Amino acid sequence: MADTTSTAAGYLATEFGEYELILVNDGSTDASLRIAEQYENDSIRILSYEPNRGKGYAVRAGMLLARGEVVFFCDADLPYGLEVLRTGYDKLMSGRSDVVVGSRRIWDHGYDSYPLMRKIASNIFVFIVNAVLGLGVSDSQCGFKGFTRVAAEQVFRRTQVDGFAFDMEVLCIARNMGFRIDEMPVKLLTHGKSKVRVLRDSGLMLRDLVKVWLRSNRYGGQGGV
Repeated sequence: MADTTSTAAGYLATEFGEYELILVNDGSTDASLRIAEQYENDSIRILSYEPNRGKGYAVRAGMLLARGEVVFFCDADLPYGLEVLRTGYDKLMSGRSDVVVGSRRIWDHGYDSYPLMRKIASNIFVFIVNAVLGLGVSDSQCGFKGFTRVAAEQVFRRTQVDGFAFDMEVLCIARNMGFRIDEMPVKLLTHGKSKVRVLRDSGLMLRDLVKVWLRSNRYGGQGGV
């Protein structure tokens, strides 16, 4: 975390000048919080709580705390690099998109460093998600997404899924609210040890998919168009 936090802060300061970086400590029991606190300043904020609540909860909490015109979330190990932030920022600031979704599937080499079994499982799950929810997104589970501030506030305050399957709920809500969703190619540059266990978590993600499908007609309200 120390290296990636320093790298991210340096990139954001150089590329954008003013920035806000929120580090969410989701009830970790290692040294993550102590390391994160060493970097806390006016631009780097720490959100920490106990016990562990799940990735969906952590992302929701961080996104609702953010104050920027555009807001992104990604994993702490920066698996898609930092240049994707500029591409996503430009898309959102163009006024033609409210939500940008990274996709490893619209780039020939997007999955180059991904383990084969996890690639297969990911592709199957995305196919099922699109068949059930009709999202029309090629890589719903990609861990890089960006939002205008309005879209982030309206979407994330409606989310309920706390686990790894939160992405599909986020996109379902955004679509139902009329926000414009755009995709951008990303490449997986690094692949750290995942907390997802394919056999154990596939059942949980399918369960959450059913819950989102059952609630999908109730997601809505005044959107971005």
